Amino acid sequence: MNTPARFRLDGRRALVTGASRGIGRAIALALAEAGADVAIHCASQRALAEQTAEEAARHGVKAIAVQAELSEPAAVERLPEEVAARLGEPDILVLNASAQFRTPWREISPEAALQQLTVNVVASLRLIQLCEPAMAKHRWGRIVTIGSVQQTRPHPDMAMYAASKCAQLSLVCNLARLEQKFQCVPRV
Repeated sequence: MNTPARFRLDGRRALVTGASRGIGRAIALALAEAGADVAIHCASQRALAEQTAEEAARHGVKAIAVQAELSEPAAVERLPEEVAARLGEPDILVLNASAQFRTPWREISPEAALQQLTVNVVASLRLIQLCEPAMAKHRWGRIVTIGSVQQTRPHPDMAMYAASKCAQLSLVCNLARLEQKFQCVPRV
């Protein structure tokens, strides 16, 4: 596919969380095709992340695999540092990774609820806090969060996941309004 010039991202660097497979992988490959260097994040499937990075590199960009468990605060802190050291400071942050557990709502454990909130909301906030200063310094940046159909069509076995994705959307829309220079464009 030929990317029109106005959509080219040459010289940009993207960190895509949850990019070893599925939607995240497709996003990372599209960014690479548009000319952005990409960091392919995974929590555990390092081999898949490496394969995705190899495929992204075929577009003539730099692509790396990075591993971090987003439920662990120290791993979240380390992730942007590793990307900056190996690829450069990210000016595109795609928050695609999520934790979700199919559990009837009456059986959701406090531990499962907390893990989903930690990965889907708290880690998102912290990654934004860690990546946004470089975007501001370079006067260019994009932060994209990937939502879920469960935000508008609740599922009885995905109540906590749906709540966490709604919270993530509310977080980024609030940040956009506070900063007034950002734009929140919810799409479901």
